[in-house]
Amino acid sequence: MNPPSESDSFAVSFAKVLLTQGYAESVVPEAVKLSEGGNLVLTKADGMTISIVCIVDAESAPERRFALSQAEVVEIAKACRARYSGSVNRTKMPAVVEIVEVRQSVTPDDAQRLKPLRSRFGSIVSAYAVDLSQRTVTANAWSLVNPRLRMLKRLLASSPQDRARLAESRPPAALPLRGGKPFLTFALLAVLLAVFVAELVFPATPATGFWTPSVSTLVALGALAKPLVLGQGEWHRLLTAAFLHGGPVHLLFNGLALWMAGMVLEPLLGRAWLIALFFIGALGGSLMSLAINPPNIVSVGASGAIMALLAAATVVAFRLPDGAERNRVLQGLLRILIPSLIPLATVRSGTRVDFAAHLGGALIGFASGGALLALWPRASPRPRFQGAAAAVAVLGLAALGWSADKVRTGYTSYATERLLIPADQLPKTEDDLVSRAPRLVAAYPRDPRSRLFNALARLRARDLAGTEAELRLALAEKEILKTWFKRDLEVRLRTLLAQTLIEQHRVEDARLAVQPVCDAGPGGTAPERLKAMKLCP
Repeated sequence: MNPPSESDSFAVSFAKVLLTQGYAESVVPEAVKLSEGGNLVLTKADGMTISIVCIVDAESAPERRFALSQAEVVEIAKACRARYSGSVNRTKMPAVVEIVEVRQSVTPDDAQRLKPLRSRFGSIVSAYAVDLSQRTVTANAWSLVNPRLRMLKRLLASSPQDRARLAESRPPAALPLRGGKPFLTFALLAVLLAVFVAELVFPATPATGFWTPSVSTLVALGALAKPLVLGQGEWHRLLTAAFLHGGPVHLLFNGLALWMAGMVLEPLLGRAWLIALFFIGALGGSLMSLAINPPNIVSVGASGAIMALLAAATVVAFRLPDGAERNRVLQGLLRILIPSLIPLATVRSGTRVDFAAHLGGALIGFASGGALLALWPRASPRPRFQGAAAAVAVLGLAALGWSADKVRTGYTSYATERLLIPADQLPKTEDDLVSRAPRLVAAYPRDPRSRLFNALARLRARDLAGTEAELRLALAEKEILKTWFKRDLEVRLRTLLAQTLIEQHRVEDARLAVQPVCDAGPGGTAPERLKAMKLCP
Protein backbone atom coordinates (compact mmCIF):
# COMPACT_ATOMS: atom_id res chain seq x y z
CA MET A 1 0.00 0.00 0.00
CA ASN A 2 1.03 3.62 -0.53
CA PRO A 3 1.96 5.74 2.49
CA PRO A 4 -1.01 7.15 4.45
CA SER A 5 -2.61 10.22 2.88
CA GLU A 6 -5.45 12.57 3.73
CA SER A 7 -6.98 11.69 0.37
CA ASP A 8 -7.33 8.01 1.24
CA SER A 9 -10.86 6.64 1.37
CA PHE A 10 -12.18 5.52 4.74
CA ALA A 11 -11.74 1.86 3.76
CA VAL A 12 -8.09 2.38 2.79
CA SER A 13 -7.40 4.38 5.96
CA PHE A 14 -8.92 1.59 8.02
CA ALA A 15 -6.75 -0.98 6.25
CA LYS A 16 -3.59 1.08 6.85
CA VAL A 17 -4.43 1.41 10.56
CA LEU A 18 -4.75 -2.39 10.73
CA LEU A 19 -1.28 -2.69 9.18
CA THR A 20 0.14 -0.79 12.17
CA GLN A 21 -1.50 -3.35 14.50
CA GLY A 22 0.29 -6.42 13.16
CA TYR A 23 -1.96 -7.26 10.19
CA ALA A 24 -0.38 -8.01 6.82
CA GLU A 25 -1.72 -7.42 3.33
CA SER A 26 -1.74 -11.13 2.58
CA VAL A 27 -4.18 -14.01 2.27
CA VAL A 28 -3.64 -17.58 3.47
CA PRO A 29 -4.62 -20.22 0.85
CA GLU A 30 -7.69 -21.29 2.81
CA ALA A 31 -9.09 -17.73 2.66
CA VAL A 32 -8.33 -16.84 -0.97
CA LYS A 33 -12.04 -16.93 -1.75
CA LEU A 34 -12.54 -13.89 0.50
CA SER A 35 -10.74 -11.82 -2.15
CA GLU A 36 -13.73 -12.43 -4.38
CA GLY A 37 -15.98 -10.90 -1.76
CA GLY A 38 -13.99 -7.77 -0.92
CA ASN A 39 -11.36 -5.31 -2.14
CA LEU A 40 -8.85 -5.76 0.66
CA VAL A 41 -8.02 -8.79 2.80
CA LEU A 42 -5.62 -8.46 5.74
CA THR A 43 -4.40 -11.29 7.95
CA LYS A 44 -2.85 -11.52 11.39
CA ALA A 45 -1.58 -14.92 12.55
CA ASP A 46 0.71 -15.42 15.54
CA GLY A 47 0.67 -19.19 15.99
CA MET A 48 -2.00 -18.91 18.68
CA THR A 49 -4.91 -17.42 16.74
CA ILE A 50 -5.64 -16.15 13.24
CA SER A 51 -7.68 -13.03 12.45
CA ILE A 52 -8.77 -12.04 8.93
CA VAL A 53 -10.43 -8.73 7.98
CA CYS A 54 -12.15 -8.47 4.60
CA ILE A 55 -12.91 -4.86 3.58
CA VAL A 56 -15.45 -3.95 0.89
CA ASP A 57 -14.85 -0.40 -0.36
CA ALA A 58 -18.24 0.60 -1.82
CA GLU A 59 -17.84 4.32 -1.15
CA SER A 60 -17.49 5.22 -4.82
CA ALA A 61 -19.03 2.04 -6.27
CA PRO A 62 -22.44 1.46 -4.61
CA GLU A 63 -23.00 -1.68 -6.69
CA ARG A 64 -20.08 -3.40 -4.94
CA ARG A 65 -21.24 -5.91 -2.32
CA PHE A 66 -19.76 -8.74 -0.29
CA ALA A 67 -20.54 -11.77 -2.42
CA LEU A 68 -20.02 -14.87 -0.25
CA SER A 69 -22.69 -16.67 1.77
CA GLN A 70 -22.65 -17.32 5.50
CA ALA A 71 -21.86 -21.01 4.94
CA GLU A 72 -18.88 -20.17 2.71
CA VAL A 73 -17.42 -17.70 5.24
CA VAL A 74 -17.86 -20.10 8.15
CA GLU A 75 -16.17 -22.87 6.14
CA ILE A 76 -13.20 -20.54 5.53
CA ALA A 77 -12.99 -19.75 9.26
CA LYS A 78 -13.10 -23.46 10.15
CA ALA A 79 -10.33 -24.30 7.66
CA CYS A 80 -8.13 -21.46 8.98
CA ARG A 81 -8.75 -22.53 12.57
CA ALA A 82 -7.82 -26.14 11.83
CA ARG A 83 -4.49 -25.17 10.25
CA TYR A 84 -3.31 -21.94 11.89
CA SER A 85 -4.75 -21.77 15.43
CA GLY A 86 -2.84 -23.16 18.42
CA SER A 87 -4.28 -25.27 21.23
CA VAL A 88 -4.70 -24.68 24.94
CA ASN A 89 -5.76 -27.60 27.16
CA ARG A 90 -6.31 -29.61 23.94
CA THR A 91 -8.80 -27.01 22.74
CA LYS A 92 -8.19 -25.14 19.52
CA MET A 93 -8.07 -21.37 19.86
CA PRO A 94 -10.56 -19.45 17.68
CA ALA A 95 -10.21 -18.15 14.15
CA VAL A 96 -11.85 -14.79 13.45
CA VAL A 97 -13.20 -13.53 10.12
CA GLU A 98 -14.59 -9.97 10.00
CA ILE A 99 -16.35 -8.40 7.03
CA VAL A 100 -16.37 -4.59 6.96
CA GLU A 101 -18.49 -3.02 4.20
CA VAL A 102 -17.99 0.73 3.77
CA ARG A 103 -20.77 2.57 1.92
CA GLN A 104 -21.76 6.16 1.36
CA SER A 105 -25.21 5.22 2.58
CA VAL A 106 -26.31 1.93 4.19
CA THR A 107 -29.85 0.86 3.32
CA PRO A 108 -32.07 -1.52 5.31
CA ASP A 109 -31.49 -4.07 2.53
CA ASP A 110 -27.72 -3.80 3.08
CA ALA A 111 -28.10 -4.39 6.82
CA GLN A 112 -30.42 -7.33 6.16
CA ARG A 113 -27.96 -8.81 3.65
CA LEU A 114 -25.05 -8.68 6.10
CA LYS A 115 -27.04 -9.88 9.11
CA PRO A 116 -26.65 -13.66 8.48
CA LEU A 117 -22.83 -13.37 8.24
CA ARG A 118 -22.18 -14.37 11.81
CA SER A 119 -20.99 -17.33 13.84
CA ARG A 120 -19.61 -17.91 17.32
CA PHE A 121 -17.62 -20.43 19.36
CA GLY A 122 -14.39 -21.39 17.66
CA SER A 123 -15.03 -20.11 14.14
CA ILE A 124 -16.04 -16.51 14.83
CA VAL A 125 -17.61 -14.56 11.98
CA SER A 126 -19.05 -11.03 12.16
CA ALA A 127 -19.93 -8.20 9.79
CA TYR A 128 -20.04 -4.40 10.04
CA ALA A 129 -21.74 -1.81 7.86
CA VAL A 130 -20.11 1.66 7.85
CA ASP A 131 -22.45 4.48 6.76
CA LEU A 132 -20.29 7.48 5.80
CA SER A 133 -23.16 9.92 5.30
CA GLN A 134 -24.74 9.23 8.69
CA ARG A 135 -21.36 8.56 10.36
CA THR A 136 -22.67 5.36 11.95
CA VAL A 137 -21.41 1.79 12.24
CA THR A 138 -23.78 -1.18 12.55
CA ALA A 139 -22.70 -4.62 13.77
CA ASN A 140 -24.73 -7.67 12.78
CA ALA A 141 -24.53 -9.21 16.26
CA TRP A 142 -24.69 -7.73 19.75
CA SER A 143 -21.63 -8.18 21.95
CA LEU A 144 -20.86 -6.93 25.45
CA VAL A 145 -17.27 -6.13 24.41
CA ASN A 146 -16.60 -5.29 20.77
CA PRO A 147 -13.20 -3.65 20.16
CA ARG A 148 -13.65 -3.64 16.38
CA LEU A 149 -16.92 -1.70 16.62
CA ARG A 150 -15.29 0.86 18.94
CA MET A 151 -12.32 1.19 16.59
CA LEU A 152 -14.53 1.80 13.53
CA LYS A 153 -16.62 4.38 15.37
CA ARG A 154 -13.49 6.17 16.58
CA LEU A 155 -12.07 6.28 13.03
CA LEU A 156 -15.38 7.45 11.60
CA ALA A 157 -15.47 10.32 14.08
CA SER A 158 -11.91 11.35 13.15
CA SER A 159 -10.91 13.80 10.46
CA PRO A 160 -8.99 12.61 7.36
CA GLN A 161 -5.87 14.21 8.83
CA ASP A 162 -6.27 12.29 12.10
CA ARG A 163 -6.88 9.05 10.21
CA ALA A 164 -3.69 9.61 8.22
CA ARG A 165 -1.71 10.13 11.43
CA LEU A 166 -3.21 6.98 12.98
CA ALA A 167 -2.25 5.01 9.88
CA GLU A 168 1.39 6.04 10.09
CA SER A 169 3.71 3.28 11.20
CA ARG A 170 4.10 3.61 14.95
CA PRO A 171 7.46 3.06 16.65
CA PRO A 172 7.73 -0.25 18.48
CA ALA A 173 6.78 -0.23 22.12
CA ALA A 174 9.57 -0.14 24.66
CA LEU A 175 10.30 -3.66 25.81
CA PRO A 176 9.35 -4.43 29.41
CA LEU A 177 12.14 -4.52 31.94
CA ARG A 178 13.42 -8.06 32.28
CA GLY A 179 15.97 -9.86 34.38
CA GLY A 180 16.37 -10.26 38.11
CA LYS A 181 14.69 -12.71 40.44
CA PRO A 182 10.98 -12.51 41.26
CA PHE A 183 11.66 -12.06 44.97
CA LEU A 184 8.16 -10.84 45.81
CA THR A 185 6.60 -13.93 44.22
CA PHE A 186 8.89 -16.13 46.31
CA ALA A 187 8.00 -14.07 49.41
CA LEU A 188 4.25 -14.54 48.81
CA LEU A 189 4.77 -18.28 48.43
CA ALA A 190 6.74 -18.33 51.68
CA VAL A 191 3.96 -16.45 53.50
CA LEU A 192 1.30 -18.90 52.28
CA LEU A 193 3.46 -21.82 53.41
CA ALA A 194 4.08 -20.21 56.82
CA VAL A 195 0.36 -19.61 57.36
CA PHE A 196 -0.39 -23.23 56.46
CA VAL A 197 2.19 -24.40 59.01
CA ALA A 198 0.42 -22.19 61.59
CA GLU A 199 -2.87 -23.94 60.75
CA LEU A 200 -1.25 -27.25 61.69
CA VAL A 201 0.59 -25.96 64.77
CA PHE A 202 -2.36 -24.06 66.27
CA PRO A 203 -5.46 -26.20 65.64
CA ALA A 204 -8.73 -25.14 67.22
CA THR A 205 -9.84 -28.77 66.92
CA PRO A 206 -7.91 -31.86 65.77
CA ALA A 207 -7.07 -32.20 62.07
CA THR A 208 -9.54 -34.17 59.96
CA GLY A 209 -6.89 -35.95 57.88
CA PHE A 210 -3.24 -35.94 56.87
CA TRP A 211 -2.15 -32.30 57.24
CA THR A 212 -5.78 -31.27 56.78
CA PRO A 213 -6.94 -28.57 59.22
CA SER A 214 -10.48 -28.87 60.55
CA VAL A 215 -13.16 -26.40 59.49
CA SER A 216 -13.18 -25.09 63.08
CA THR A 217 -9.47 -24.30 62.83
CA LEU A 218 -9.96 -22.47 59.54
CA VAL A 219 -12.86 -20.46 60.97
CA ALA A 220 -10.80 -19.59 64.06
CA LEU A 221 -7.94 -18.39 61.85
CA GLY A 222 -10.08 -16.20 59.58
CA ALA A 223 -11.89 -18.31 56.97
CA LEU A 224 -14.67 -16.66 54.97
CA ALA A 225 -18.14 -17.50 56.32
CA LYS A 226 -21.15 -15.42 55.29
CA PRO A 227 -22.92 -15.45 58.71
CA LEU A 228 -19.78 -14.21 60.45
CA VAL A 229 -19.02 -11.50 57.89
CA LEU A 230 -22.52 -10.17 57.30
CA GLY A 231 -24.07 -11.16 60.63
CA GLN A 232 -21.20 -10.43 63.00
CA GLY A 233 -19.41 -7.72 60.99
CA GLU A 234 -16.12 -9.65 60.77
CA TRP A 235 -15.01 -7.99 57.53
CA HIS A 236 -11.36 -8.83 58.14
CA ARG A 237 -12.16 -12.33 56.84
CA LEU A 238 -12.31 -10.91 53.29
CA LEU A 239 -8.51 -10.74 53.42
CA THR A 240 -7.44 -13.41 55.91
CA ALA A 241 -9.32 -16.16 54.03
CA ALA A 242 -6.99 -15.63 51.05
CA PHE A 243 -3.96 -16.74 53.08
CA LEU A 244 -5.49 -19.97 54.42
CA HIS A 245 -5.61 -23.35 52.69
CA GLY A 246 -7.62 -26.50 53.31
CA GLY A 247 -4.81 -28.98 52.81
CA PRO A 248 -1.42 -29.65 51.18
CA VAL A 249 -2.91 -30.37 47.74
CA HIS A 250 -4.89 -27.11 47.85
CA LEU A 251 -1.73 -25.21 48.79
CA LEU A 252 0.34 -26.97 46.11
CA PHE A 253 -2.03 -26.14 43.26
CA ASN A 254 -2.39 -22.52 44.34
CA GLY A 255 1.36 -22.22 44.85
CA LEU A 256 2.09 -23.43 41.32
CA ALA A 257 -0.46 -21.03 39.84
CA LEU A 258 0.92 -18.11 41.89
CA TRP A 259 4.46 -18.93 40.80
CA MET A 260 3.47 -18.96 37.12
CA ALA A 261 1.53 -15.68 37.33
CA GLY A 262 4.24 -13.99 39.39
CA MET A 263 6.99 -15.04 36.98
CA VAL A 264 5.15 -13.10 34.25
CA LEU A 265 3.80 -10.12 36.21
CA GLU A 266 6.63 -9.22 38.58
CA PRO A 267 9.24 -8.48 35.86
CA LEU A 268 6.57 -7.05 33.54
CA LEU A 269 4.67 -4.71 35.89
CA GLY A 270 6.94 -4.34 38.89
CA ARG A 271 6.50 -5.44 42.50
CA ALA A 272 4.11 -2.64 43.46
CA TRP A 273 1.54 -3.66 40.86
CA LEU A 274 1.99 -7.36 41.69
CA ILE A 275 1.11 -6.98 45.37
CA ALA A 276 -1.62 -4.42 44.60
CA LEU A 277 -3.29 -6.84 42.16
CA PHE A 278 -2.96 -9.65 44.70
CA PHE A 279 -4.87 -7.69 47.35
CA ILE A 280 -7.48 -6.38 44.88
CA GLY A 281 -8.01 -9.90 43.55
CA ALA A 282 -8.34 -11.33 47.07
CA LEU A 283 -11.09 -8.82 47.86
CA GLY A 284 -12.82 -9.43 44.53
CA GLY A 285 -12.81 -13.18 45.05
CA SER A 286 -14.10 -12.92 48.61
CA LEU A 287 -16.89 -10.52 47.67
CA MET A 288 -18.06 -12.74 44.81
CA SER A 289 -17.94 -15.74 47.14
CA LEU A 290 -20.14 -13.88 49.64
CA ALA A 291 -22.56 -12.88 46.89
CA ILE A 292 -22.98 -16.30 45.27
CA ASN A 293 -22.22 -19.04 47.79
CA PRO A 294 -24.85 -20.29 50.26
CA PRO A 295 -24.45 -19.29 53.93
CA ASN A 296 -23.19 -22.71 55.06
CA ILE A 297 -20.08 -22.60 52.85
CA VAL A 298 -16.73 -21.90 54.56
CA SER A 299 -14.25 -20.64 51.98
CA VAL A 300 -10.44 -20.41 52.15
CA GLY A 301 -7.61 -20.09 49.67
CA ALA A 302 -5.64 -17.59 47.60
CA SER A 303 -7.56 -18.66 44.47
CA GLY A 304 -9.34 -15.32 44.00
CA ALA A 305 -6.10 -13.36 44.25
CA ILE A 306 -4.27 -15.83 42.00
CA MET A 307 -7.05 -15.80 39.38
CA ALA A 308 -6.74 -12.01 39.31
CA LEU A 309 -2.98 -12.32 38.72
CA LEU A 310 -3.45 -14.95 36.01
CA ALA A 311 -6.14 -12.93 34.23
CA ALA A 312 -4.13 -9.70 34.43
CA ALA A 313 -1.02 -11.53 33.21
CA THR A 314 -2.96 -12.97 30.26
CA VAL A 315 -3.97 -9.45 29.18
CA VAL A 316 -0.69 -7.61 29.78
CA ALA A 317 1.28 -10.43 28.13
CA PHE A 318 0.24 -8.75 24.87
CA ARG A 319 2.80 -6.11 25.75
CA LEU A 320 5.47 -8.71 24.99
CA PRO A 321 6.80 -8.77 21.41
CA ASP A 322 4.57 -10.68 19.01
CA GLY A 323 6.00 -14.13 18.46
CA ALA A 324 7.00 -17.41 20.05
CA GLU A 325 7.75 -16.02 23.52
CA ARG A 326 4.36 -14.31 23.89
CA ASN A 327 2.57 -17.43 22.66
CA ARG A 328 4.47 -19.63 25.12
CA VAL A 329 3.54 -17.32 28.02
CA LEU A 330 -0.12 -17.11 26.95
CA GLN A 331 -0.47 -20.85 26.49
CA GLY A 332 0.99 -21.51 29.95
CA LEU A 333 -1.35 -19.00 31.61
CA LEU A 334 -4.46 -20.13 29.76
CA ARG A 335 -3.81 -23.77 30.60
CA ILE A 336 -4.43 -22.88 34.24
CA LEU A 337 -6.90 -20.01 33.88
CA ILE A 338 -9.48 -21.62 31.58
CA PRO A 339 -10.07 -24.83 33.61
CA SER A 340 -10.23 -22.77 36.80
CA LEU A 341 -13.18 -20.80 35.41
CA ILE A 342 -15.27 -23.82 34.40
CA PRO A 343 -18.00 -24.23 37.07
CA LEU A 344 -17.73 -27.97 37.52
CA ALA A 345 -18.70 -29.59 40.80
CA THR A 346 -15.05 -30.40 41.37
CA VAL A 347 -14.29 -32.14 44.63
CA ARG A 348 -10.83 -32.15 46.09
CA SER A 349 -10.06 -33.87 49.38
CA GLY A 350 -13.74 -33.72 50.34
CA THR A 351 -14.06 -30.00 49.64
CA ARG A 352 -15.62 -28.09 46.75
CA VAL A 353 -13.66 -25.68 44.59
CA ASP A 354 -14.93 -22.15 45.23
CA PHE A 355 -15.81 -21.23 41.65
CA ALA A 356 -17.34 -17.94 42.83
CA ALA A 357 -13.99 -16.77 44.22
CA HIS A 358 -12.27 -17.82 40.99
CA LEU A 359 -14.78 -15.84 38.94
CA GLY A 360 -14.59 -12.73 41.12
CA GLY A 361 -10.79 -12.68 41.05
CA ALA A 362 -10.65 -13.28 37.29
CA LEU A 363 -13.09 -10.44 36.54
CA ILE A 364 -11.00 -8.05 38.64
CA GLY A 365 -7.85 -9.29 36.92
CA PHE A 366 -9.17 -8.91 33.37
CA ALA A 367 -10.45 -5.40 34.14
CA SER A 368 -7.20 -4.34 35.81
CA GLY A 369 -5.03 -5.87 33.09
CA GLY A 370 -7.08 -4.19 30.37
CA ALA A 371 -6.80 -0.80 32.08
CA LEU A 372 -3.04 -1.19 32.55
CA LEU A 373 -2.51 -2.18 28.94
CA ALA A 374 -4.69 0.65 27.60
CA LEU A 375 -2.87 3.28 29.68
CA TRP A 376 0.64 1.90 29.18
CA PRO A 377 2.79 4.46 27.27
CA ARG A 378 4.48 2.86 24.28
CA ALA A 379 7.77 4.51 25.15
CA SER A 380 7.80 3.22 28.73
CA PRO A 381 9.01 -0.22 29.85
CA ARG A 382 6.59 -0.12 32.81
CA PRO A 383 2.90 0.82 33.09
CA ARG A 384 1.76 4.11 34.58
CA PHE A 385 0.68 4.84 38.13
CA GLN A 386 3.47 3.01 39.95
CA GLY A 387 2.88 5.41 42.85
CA ALA A 388 -0.82 4.54 42.99
CA ALA A 389 0.06 0.85 42.92
CA ALA A 390 2.48 1.35 45.79
CA ALA A 391 -0.22 3.18 47.77
CA VAL A 392 -2.69 0.33 47.19
CA ALA A 393 -0.02 -2.16 48.23
CA VAL A 394 0.68 -0.24 51.45
CA LEU A 395 -3.05 -0.01 52.23
CA GLY A 396 -3.39 -3.73 51.55
CA LEU A 397 -0.53 -4.57 53.89
CA ALA A 398 -1.97 -2.29 56.58
CA ALA A 399 -5.40 -3.91 56.19
CA LEU A 400 -3.79 -7.33 56.38
CA GLY A 401 -2.02 -6.37 59.60
CA TRP A 402 -5.30 -5.15 61.10
CA SER A 403 -7.03 -8.33 59.95
CA ALA A 404 -4.32 -10.53 61.44
CA ASP A 405 -4.72 -8.73 64.78
CA LYS A 406 -8.49 -9.35 64.62
CA VAL A 407 -7.79 -13.04 64.11
CA ARG A 408 -5.35 -13.06 67.04
CA THR A 409 -7.84 -11.46 69.43
CA GLY A 410 -10.75 -13.56 68.24
CA TYR A 411 -8.93 -16.89 68.01
CA THR A 412 -9.81 -17.95 71.57
CA SER A 413 -13.50 -17.45 70.94
CA TYR A 414 -13.52 -19.52 67.77
CA ALA A 415 -11.22 -22.16 69.20
CA THR A 416 -13.89 -23.14 71.74
CA GLU A 417 -15.60 -25.75 69.57
CA ARG A 418 -13.60 -28.44 71.37
CA LEU A 419 -15.55 -27.42 74.50
CA LEU A 420 -18.88 -28.29 72.87
CA ILE A 421 -20.80 -31.58 73.00
CA PRO A 422 -20.19 -33.57 69.78
CA ALA A 423 -23.32 -34.02 67.68
CA ASP A 424 -23.32 -37.81 68.15
CA GLN A 425 -23.42 -37.40 71.95
CA LEU A 426 -26.46 -35.12 72.13
CA PRO A 427 -29.48 -36.67 73.94
CA LYS A 428 -32.25 -37.94 71.67
CA THR A 429 -35.15 -38.10 74.17
CA GLU A 430 -36.22 -36.27 77.32
CA ASP A 431 -35.48 -39.28 79.52
CA ASP A 432 -32.06 -39.64 77.90
CA LEU A 433 -31.47 -35.92 78.53
CA VAL A 434 -32.25 -36.23 82.25
CA SER A 435 -30.15 -39.37 82.75
CA ARG A 436 -27.09 -38.11 80.87
CA ALA A 437 -27.13 -34.46 82.02
CA PRO A 438 -24.69 -34.90 84.96
CA ARG A 439 -22.15 -36.72 82.76
CA LEU A 440 -22.41 -34.12 79.99
CA VAL A 441 -21.92 -31.27 82.47
CA ALA A 442 -18.85 -32.99 83.87
CA ALA A 443 -17.37 -33.58 80.39
CA TYR A 444 -18.43 -30.29 78.75
CA PRO A 445 -18.96 -27.76 81.56
CA ARG A 446 -18.73 -24.72 79.25
CA ASP A 447 -21.27 -25.88 76.68
CA PRO A 448 -24.49 -23.90 77.40
CA ARG A 449 -26.51 -26.91 76.25
CA SER A 450 -25.07 -29.20 78.93
CA ARG A 451 -26.07 -26.59 81.54
CA LEU A 452 -29.54 -26.40 79.97
CA PHE A 453 -29.91 -30.19 80.15
CA ASN A 454 -28.82 -30.22 83.79
CA ALA A 455 -31.21 -27.32 84.54
CA LEU A 456 -34.10 -29.31 83.06
CA ALA A 457 -33.12 -32.34 85.13
CA ARG A 458 -33.04 -30.25 88.31
CA LEU A 459 -36.34 -28.59 87.42
CA ARG A 460 -37.93 -32.03 87.11
CA ALA A 461 -36.63 -32.73 90.64
CA ARG A 462 -38.11 -29.34 91.76
CA ASP A 463 -34.67 -28.00 92.67
CA LEU A 464 -35.42 -24.39 91.69
CA ALA A 465 -32.21 -22.94 93.12
CA GLY A 466 -30.12 -25.53 91.27
CA THR A 467 -32.06 -24.84 88.04
CA GLU A 468 -31.40 -21.11 88.34
CA ALA A 469 -27.70 -21.68 89.01
CA GLU A 470 -27.28 -23.89 85.93
CA LEU A 471 -29.11 -21.44 83.66
CA ARG A 472 -27.02 -18.50 84.87
CA LEU A 473 -23.83 -20.50 84.23
CA ALA A 474 -25.06 -21.20 80.69
CA LEU A 475 -25.82 -17.51 80.06
CA ALA A 476 -22.40 -16.53 81.40
CA GLU A 477 -20.80 -18.19 78.33
CA LYS A 478 -21.56 -15.14 76.20
CA GLU A 479 -18.82 -15.66 73.62
CA ILE A 480 -19.72 -19.32 73.05
CA LEU A 481 -23.41 -18.46 72.71
CA LYS A 482 -22.64 -15.68 70.24
CA THR A 483 -20.13 -17.67 68.21
CA TRP A 484 -21.64 -21.12 67.91
CA PHE A 485 -25.39 -20.87 68.45
CA LYS A 486 -28.36 -19.03 67.05
CA ARG A 487 -30.11 -16.56 69.31
CA ASP A 488 -32.92 -19.07 69.84
CA LEU A 489 -30.80 -20.88 72.44
CA GLU A 490 -30.35 -17.70 74.49
CA VAL A 491 -34.10 -17.04 74.23
CA ARG A 492 -34.83 -20.54 75.53
CA LEU A 493 -32.36 -20.21 78.42
CA ARG A 494 -33.73 -16.83 79.51
CA THR A 495 -37.37 -17.94 79.16
CA LEU A 496 -36.73 -20.98 81.36
CA LEU A 497 -34.84 -18.81 83.84
CA ALA A 498 -37.80 -16.37 83.98
CA GLN A 499 -40.23 -19.23 84.63
CA THR A 500 -37.99 -20.50 87.45
CA LEU A 501 -37.79 -17.02 89.01
CA ILE A 502 -41.56 -16.53 88.79
CA GLU A 503 -42.08 -19.81 90.62
CA GLN A 504 -39.92 -18.28 93.36
CA HIS A 505 -42.14 -15.16 93.31
CA ARG A 506 -39.33 -12.99 91.89
CA VAL A 507 -41.19 -11.29 89.04
CA GLU A 508 -38.90 -8.25 88.79
CA ASP A 509 -35.85 -10.53 88.53
CA ALA A 510 -37.68 -12.42 85.77
CA ARG A 511 -38.24 -9.17 83.86
CA LEU A 512 -34.54 -8.35 84.11
CA ALA A 513 -33.60 -11.87 82.99
CA VAL A 514 -35.55 -11.66 79.71
CA GLN A 515 -34.83 -8.02 78.89
CA PRO A 516 -31.84 -8.79 76.54
CA VAL A 517 -34.08 -10.97 74.30
CA CYS A 518 -37.27 -8.90 74.26
CA ASP A 519 -36.46 -7.92 70.65
CA ALA A 520 -35.62 -11.46 69.45
CA GLY A 521 -39.00 -12.12 67.82
CA PRO A 522 -40.09 -11.33 64.24
CA GLY A 523 -39.45 -7.72 63.28
CA GLY A 524 -37.70 -6.95 66.58
CA THR A 525 -40.75 -7.80 68.67
CA ALA A 526 -40.87 -10.00 71.77
CA PRO A 527 -40.92 -13.79 71.25
CA GLU A 528 -44.39 -15.34 71.56
CA ARG A 529 -43.70 -17.13 74.86
CA LEU A 530 -42.46 -13.91 76.47
CA LYS A 531 -45.49 -12.04 75.16
CA ALA A 532 -47.72 -14.62 76.87
CA MET A 533 -45.75 -14.19 80.11
CA LYS A 534 -46.12 -10.36 79.82
CA LEU A 535 -42.51 -9.80 80.88
CA CYS A 536 -41.41 -7.56 78.00
CA PRO A 537 -42.50 -3.91 77.62
